[in-house]
Amino acid sequence: GTVANPRPQVLVRCGAATGEVLVQPAPSGAVAEALDAADIHPRTDGLHEALRGLTFAMRPSSFFQTNTTQAEVMAELVLAHIPTDHEATVADAYCGVGTFAALLATRAAHVLAMEESASAVRDARENLHTLGLTNVEVLQGRAEALLPTITTPLAAIVLDPPRMGCLPDMLRAILLRQIPRVVYVSCDPTTLARDLATLTADGIYRLHTVQPLDMFPQTHHIECIAVLDFVGEETSTK
Repeated sequence: GTVANPRPQVLVRCGAATGEVLVQPAPSGAVAEALDAADIHPRTDGLHEALRGLTFAMRPSSFFQTNTTQAEVMAELVLAHIPTDHEATVADAYCGVGTFAALLATRAAHVLAMEESASAVRDARENLHTLGLTNVEVLQGRAEALLPTITTPLAAIVLDPPRMGCLPDMLRAILLRQIPRVVYVSCDPTTLARDLATLTADGIYRLHTVQPLDMFPQTHHIECIAVLDFVGEETSTK
């Protein structure tokens, strides 16, 4: 049946680096008066956040790491495993508002970013335009559907999927493409272990390192950055 009095939902976010505050729905009545008295003037259409000196705009429905201090560390860890090659093309799957894509843009000739969410794609394209990064192309669609259609050789791919991890079709596409370097950012160690087992099962990929990162202190949630290298099919059983 229907819920007679559903609980109200409020979205509150503060940009740690920019100081902007987002509140949805727009505050009214006593709440608005209290915020005004505290000299807090929240936005309702989105906000800006900064990472490694780059500013990103995002709509309320777009994803961005809530712990921006640890997000800086995460970015350092990811970039440390993407070799700089100004003749190479790299991919950013599940690119969100374009964070990793923007950071990768200075390390490669071309970046192909993939994102399913229409609002995040709009944010990513606007952010990249604002940042003047013309060597990044944002493709809208499911990563597992887009990756097989890319004909350009890829030197590396960054994966940052939702908690459910990568779908089997995405893992198959990576195995078929034989991308030399895979950097997998995971917010669920269980689905990460499952996906790493698939990628390394036949010896096609070798797990180089896994670095845990405490993104949500005093909770059981752990972010992990895993790095895999393509080692060839000579040890494959297929």
